[in-house]
Amino acid sequence: MKSYRYTLSFLTLFCNLSLAQDITCASPEVLDTLNANVHDAALIRNTKLPPKSILDVSVSFSHISDSVARDGWLPCWAYGELEIDSYLGELLVGEDLKFSKAAKETAADYLPNIYSQPVDESRKVLTVKGFHYNVYMTPDGALKNIKLDGNDQVSLSIYGVAWFKQNIDAVKAEIAQNSYIDAYSNFTNKDRDINEIYNHLPSLIQERVRGDMRQWIKEKNDKCGKIESLSHNDVSTTEKIKVYKCQTEMTEKQIEVLTQ
Repeated sequence: MKSYRYTLSFLTLFCNLSLAQDITCASPEVLDTLNANVHDAALIRNTKLPPKSILDVSVSFSHISDSVARDGWLPCWAYGELEIDSYLGELLVGEDLKFSKAAKETAADYLPNIYSQPVDESRKVLTVKGFHYNVYMTPDGALKNIKLDGNDQVSLSIYGVAWFKQNIDAVKAEIAQNSYIDAYSNFTNKDRDINEIYNHLPSLIQERVRGDMRQWIKEKNDKCGKIESLSHNDVSTTEKIKVYKCQTEMTEKQIEVLTQ
């Protein structure tokens, strides 16, 4: 009878271990629970956004590790991939982010060390590399729970993406306004610089380059558009920024010519 008990206990243990091996870091039930957990963690961080805006952030996982169970638990690593729109992808890797204080601070707090990867023409993905989570199993091999790493960048990123989606109109308006101010300021500074350089040239040299300067002004206006035209009401802020940037770039090149 004793031998039978030992045999039964061994068989039970063997079956439990075999069942435990059925749970992997990439098991569907694991990934479903993981997805729910990172969104729950993002909700806990939330103080200002509608909960739905956080739950609507789509997350998937790739590059999932193939770990070996350790006494009923699995150490797992993966990439967390968050879907974002094209504008946000370009904003996070471009220069315009500096023109919105709130957006810049949110990106720094919630989206640091993010790699933006274009997936196709209309979709981008923010990838959190090295995301760590532990999978725990019951004695009979079923999924018990999942614990996220203390420094869980995925839930931080979910909140960050949700914030941008909720505030994108205000961000765009702030960027447009500050981009215009910056472009106008850069142009006026360079325009002042080239006039000062020209006015301080000896009279003889001024006479020699006067024709070249007139030709340069004509080429600059033909390529970029005239500054005077920007006072018209039908000219958009985007178009004004474009004209100022183009004028500034050509002025910088002409300053190099005059100072050689």
